[in-house]
Amino acid sequence: MPKGLDSLAKDREIKGAVRAGGLQYLRLRGDAKIAQIRFITDKDDVEWAYIHRIPQTGRLGKSFWKSVYCSLQDGQECQYCKSEEDEIARAGKRIFFWVYVYRILHQKADEKIERKTAEYLGRIYYVESIDAPRILETGPGGGGAIEERLNNWVARFGTLCDRDYDWQRSGEKLETTYDLIPADKSVVPDKVKEATKGLKSLEEIIEEFKEKPQSDEEKIVEKKSEKSMEEQIDDIFGSSASETKSKVEEGKKRGRPAKPSEE
Repeated sequence: MPKGLDSLAKDREIKGAVRAGGLQYLRLRGDAKIAQIRFITDKDDVEWAYIHRIPQTGRLGKSFWKSVYCSLQDGQECQYCKSEEDEIARAGKRIFFWVYVYRILHQKADEKIERKTAEYLGRIYYVESIDAPRILETGPGGGGAIEERLNNWVARFGTLCDRDYDWQRSGEKLETTYDLIPADKSVVPDKVKEATKGLKSLEEIIEEFKEKPQSDEEKIVEKKSEKSMEEQIDDIFGSSASETKSKVEEGKKRGRPAKPSEE
């Protein structure tokens, strides 16, 4: 468990990484435009899968998307492929890599966090230091552009891991596009080598998107949650408890307290 004020500041710095199931993903959001990375996953170890995005609502009413593995890939029936809603029925290809993220370059300053500035490609950026491994999850890109980029660099260099890359974002919302730009060949830094130790396999990460069959205990909990408040009170205290509650409510409506049952 993190301790100390320094850990709080470090947590705020992880703005470009989104936590999911204890893992951290590389995301370029807001004014973040460039992530400077080194691939840890090479061409033969890339994992990919078809994933459904299911709309969900959290406890506080906030909407979000849940990623669910399409079981058709395993020759099994997929309930989401049968959905009448296109956005649910349509599964998208998602490609997964481990990458080492050196830093993320932002176009604007952050009012809460003081960041150093750096000139890069003729522009001034605000630097968010990461220096840690992250999962890069991407689609194939419009018209397969990202997939084609990856294949082109592998065909040219024979590997993804012999140099640094810029993972660049352009546009906003539905018009967002990404590009992958290689730097010159370079020796793998020691900190990148060290970061590869103990990483969860990509196969295990994709496995977490698979829906697990409900256990008997979970089914019981779900069944109980469907009961009315009165039924749940009866389960705990007996039928007289809900009868008492009804009498109390009735008494309130009449302007006088109801006498509880003595049974």
